[in-house]
Amino acid sequence: SSESVDDTSASSSSSAAVARRTVRECTVELTEDTAARLELEVSSASARLIRATMRSPLGIVFEEIEGEIMVVEFFDQSDTLGPISKGIKIGDVLRATSAMTREMSYGKLGILGGGNGRPTWKRVMYTVAYGTDELDDVTFDQAMKAIGSNAKAGDYDVELVFERRIS
Repeated sequence: SSESVDDTSASSSSSAAVARRTVRECTVELTEDTAARLELEVSSASARLIRATMRSPLGIVFEEIEGEIMVVEFFDQSDTLGPISKGIKIGDVLRATSAMTREMSYGKLGILGGGNGRPTWKRVMYTVAYGTDELDDVTFDQAMKAIGSNAKAGDYDVELVFERRIS
């Protein structure tokens, strides 16, 4: 499925300089009980976030261009199964992806009763590096591994959030 997300546009300004920024919000359901709420700064007030749920392999060629991960080509050109059917276009910028991470799961008395923990998978959302701001965001290589982790952990769909720039 695909949807255009425009929950909120927020502008803020610094007292020293009139620095305006536009923020878009979207919520991505990760499991039946868990959702991730993202607040992403976008390039302009006309930019939109596009959310897509896809099966792996995606059929999308990504390239890192000027610090951003951009859609440059589709392997699957079909209008019914490929990225086009999910509303993704050439030039869209990847802003977030789902990933599966390992964590330990314990029974009710597991930690107190001797630690009967077992490794399990946890579904998370990673934001992707945006231009020169890479503080808490994943790089190109990390984003590609995160996308691939969805299939390795039990054939999960990949949740993607793209920025579409409208001039």
